[in-house]
Amino acid sequence: MAPLTADWSSTSFEQASTQIEKPALANAVWACTREDWSYLNPQINANNNWNAESLDQTKLPFATANDPRSFLDSSSFSHSEESTRSLKKSLGSRSVSSRSSSESVGQSSDSGSPMESPVGTPFGSPIDCPFGSPVGRFEQQQSISDNRGKQHKEGKLGKASATQPTKSKKSGEEFEDLQKATDGQVVAKKLKQISKQWTTGREPVGQVQRKVKCLCEKVVEVTPSLTTSDVCRTVDALAELSSRDSVFRNCLASSQDMFKSIAMHACKPEIKSLLTGRQATRLIWALAKLGIQDNNLVKEVGTRMMECDVLSQLSAQDISMAIWGMAKARSAHLPLLEALAHEVVSKPGLLEEFEAQSVANTVWGLATLGVRRDELMIAIAGRTLVEGFLETFKPQNIANTVWAYAKLGMQHEKLLAAIGERMLKPGFLSTFNAQDIANTVWAFAKLNFQNMTLMNNVAERTLQPSFLSSFNNQNVANTAWAFAKLGVKNELLMGAFAGRIMKGRSLSTFNAQDIANIVWAFATVGIRLDGFLEAIAARLQSGLLSTFNAQDIANTAWAFASLGFHKEGLMKDIARRCSQDGFLATFSSQALANTAWAFASLGLRNALLMQSIGNRIVQNGLLASFNAHNIATTAWAFASLGVQHKRLMTGIMKQMRQTAFLAGFNAQDISNIVWAFATLEIRNPSLLTAIVKHVTQPDVLSTFNVQALSSLCWSFAAMRIQNEAAMEAIGTSIVNTSLIHTLSPKSIGDLSWSFATVAVNHGPLMSGVAQRVTEPGFLSTCSAQDIGNIAWAFGELGVRDASPMAAIAQHLLQPGALSTCGALDVANIAWGFAKLGLQSGILMACIAARTLEPGFLSTCNADSVARVTWAFATLEVPHPQLMQAISERLVQKGFLSTFTAPQLSDIAWAFAKLGIRNELLLYIIAEHAMRDACLSTFTSADLARICWAFAFLSISHEPLMAAIAGLIVQNEVLATFSAQDMTTVLWAFTVNNQNHQVTAAAIAAAQTYLSSNADMANPTPQQQESGEQ
Repeated sequence: MAPLTADWSSTSFEQASTQIEKPALANAVWACTREDWSYLNPQINANNNWNAESLDQTKLPFATANDPRSFLDSSSFSHSEESTRSLKKSLGSRSVSSRSSSESVGQSSDSGSPMESPVGTPFGSPIDCPFGSPVGRFEQQQSISDNRGKQHKEGKLGKASATQPTKSKKSGEEFEDLQKATDGQVVAKKLKQISKQWTTGREPVGQVQRKVKCLCEKVVEVTPSLTTSDVCRTVDALAELSSRDSVFRNCLASSQDMFKSIAMHACKPEIKSLLTGRQATRLIWALAKLGIQDNNLVKEVGTRMMECDVLSQLSAQDISMAIWGMAKARSAHLPLLEALAHEVVSKPGLLEEFEAQSVANTVWGLATLGVRRDELMIAIAGRTLVEGFLETFKPQNIANTVWAYAKLGMQHEKLLAAIGERMLKPGFLSTFNAQDIANTVWAFAKLNFQNMTLMNNVAERTLQPSFLSSFNNQNVANTAWAFAKLGVKNELLMGAFAGRIMKGRSLSTFNAQDIANIVWAFATVGIRLDGFLEAIAARLQSGLLSTFNAQDIANTAWAFASLGFHKEGLMKDIARRCSQDGFLATFSSQALANTAWAFASLGLRNALLMQSIGNRIVQNGLLASFNAHNIATTAWAFASLGVQHKRLMTGIMKQMRQTAFLAGFNAQDISNIVWAFATLEIRNPSLLTAIVKHVTQPDVLSTFNVQALSSLCWSFAAMRIQNEAAMEAIGTSIVNTSLIHTLSPKSIGDLSWSFATVAVNHGPLMSGVAQRVTEPGFLSTCSAQDIGNIAWAFGELGVRDASPMAAIAQHLLQPGALSTCGALDVANIAWGFAKLGLQSGILMACIAARTLEPGFLSTCNADSVARVTWAFATLEVPHPQLMQAISERLVQKGFLSTFTAPQLSDIAWAFAKLGIRNELLLYIIAEHAMRDACLSTFTSADLARICWAFAFLSISHEPLMAAIAGLIVQNEVLATFSAQDMTTVLWAFTVNNQNHQVTAAAIAAAQTYLSSNADMANPTPQQQESGEQ
């Protein structure tokens, strides 16, 4: 007889079977070769050596010839091998062909159904979405002996009685039989047969719905009578039908009562205790595939699986499917997961059984459940890195595996490098679909793994004709996000994404997170497409903002601000969304900081929103979760918008005083936080001292770029931090970088102003500033404020370099240049030239003309008026029209009350110096000097100048002189006078005081002081020049 093989026809089998001494054994051979177990007769008697009990123990696995995804129970392997040996012994030379080992354990080359993949988001974990099922379905065991208590007949069966293959019924007939059945075993068997014969789309939807309803009712009816094998067979059949027919699947979705009934029955001790490892695994898997989430079922079945005799039965594929099932059902049975992980890493040879699909499903399941077991993940990575193993991975396996490691934050450089190398193999990347591309690059970005060659190839693949059109919204968002996160700026790719998004009505289908991720990506790589942003803004303002969560809002606001795209209407809508009751409570520290920064960066001052953000930060200890960068960003935002929030700033200062907290700030953060304190006029001496000490450490100072150093200098000066050593160190650091030529005009202006304000003349630094000023075209890029600050600084520091000042004068004399200067700019420029004694009659005439422009003087504050007046007097530039206008401005009601003591004395001195005798003005100055203890704030130099002015102009004001005399006789005041100042006062009292009794005591004190300092005294009074500002 020819060898019996799987390619025998039914006729050949029938002819051969008549030649076999044991017909029942022939049926078994047929079942083994054709994988059709319907021909096994459960009533084979013991004389055939296949009695009911032995066949029940054998548990021959169910499978179909057309289903390469079928699996064998681990227990079935041993029994099946024993059975095969018996068959071979009985058949002698007759051979039994079998499937390849890969098919016997369900490792198909094709999963049969596409998998869905997960996605990721910026500043957080990826969104879990439905994932594809692992290859295969679980096998059900045919309990041949289970005949509900019926006795098997004994004795040999003759050839006539041997059960031969019968013609299978159609699914319609099987369904009618199922409806009539009242026995659980029969229903399970019929349901299994229906699943094999079901043809999608053969029947109208309504008819399918009625059938499913009847089927579910029948299953519920017979569930109490289902054996362990019947439960497995039933669930397997339902999973098969669900995967084959979407209509069937949708109908099942409303049959929760049936699934609840099955799950409760499966958890009964008498059912659960008989589950084999394979059955338990596939039960979890199939119910998960059906969308059933039952924590109790997973717990009960998982407990059964953890029993030693069951756990030891599990293959690599069983373990991967069990983990996948738990993940799909979102039901993490941690003890079982621990047991499975331990089994993989401790059982010899088990790890080597893992194939590509098992690896992908295992790590995906763990990642989806958020269960990180480093030992297992490292072991699986090691398995994946075995030479040649990655070559067996399909694109989906690659994508799912790397996604899982990224989701769990597992940085495995060797694995990522190997996967990148595998993807770059010729032609492999072209087999990736859109989902694979999106998940893979998302994972690389999440783990910050740089592979520029791979990213360029991915971009080329994405830009292939028609491929981009296969990207769904989430694919587009995640891929764009990944490129941005890795810092890969590919304008062609991003432009293509923008085109894909704006095509037709596509944009209207994007959800909140997709849009937030997309605009974040464009902003991160600095690609601004105005038309695209306009469309995005319109979409957001159409009502979509109401669906945005905190992170979406923060990312969107940050993106528009980062790109400098000013859309006030959109930002108002964002502010309204943030102000909704309880919404800000959902913001993380980073989201709050980024939102505040966005409004500040765009210059949109929404005091109510900022106060709400501040209140949220100081509530419930949230500020403690802020890192250094978030603190600096938040403080900068409040300062930039000029919004005071005392509790917030107090909390920030308290946080910064914590041990080692300053070490968490980078250079830019320190620059921003100090700038914020300076702008908001926050003075905390101990904190500022700590900041200065920290900043001036060589290893810290070296991390600052020249821009940050410039900002730091300005902040120290604004807060009047008098620390010459610190400023010298910063100045030297700026010079040493040799990058002063890279500073912006504003930074040059701020830097100059800073050193002048704290009176630190850093020669090399100021030489560098002078060089920048004289560069061709530099001043044309400066604002009026920058020029004013530079001129003032040169004057204040006494930088005797005529070249930069000449360049400034030449620039200002160009048509229209001075017209851009405000009051303080004009004052600083005039004061700077006067302080250096640089005469420029034309420039001063132009300054006077600018000052006399209608309305200009009304914009001048006390400081500006005092500086301009003093400058003209110092340079001895008479300009009666200007001085008349200034005097009129000075006598305006309340204006002089805003002047400080040095400013009052400068005004009086300037008019006297120019010989302008304005008695009304000086009387008003005297009255203001004597108000509210103002005179007590005068320095000795101020007193000397005001006395000299009244005396020089021969204007007598006895109350003022008496008050000054009263101050002079005080020893603590007298001790502050220089000999020159005292000589001036004595001269003034002598020549301009009609009532010498008032000043007699003061004159006597002055004479005594001068006699003790005879070597310092000058017998003639000087025209005192101050101009101190």
